[in-house]
Amino acid sequence: KIHGLPADYWDVYPARVYAVTAEALAAVARKYIRPDALQVVVVGDGARLKPVLEKYGTVQMYSTSGAPK
Repeated sequence: KIHGLPADYWDVYPARVYAVTAEALAAVARKYIRPDALQVVVVGDGARLKPVLEKYGTVQMYSTSGAPK
């Protein structure tokens, strides 16, 4: 009610999600996702993750306070 959704919103939501085709999803991805500007954030043990992630591109590491390492 707060967001003005219809009473059956959650009843029909799963069917609407499952109705999305792979082709429609791919079309949206091609329109909005730019692989040349893609960034991935990974949280964990940098010493273990960095060698694995470097296979995919440049890895920049930061401390928990956000300072570059």
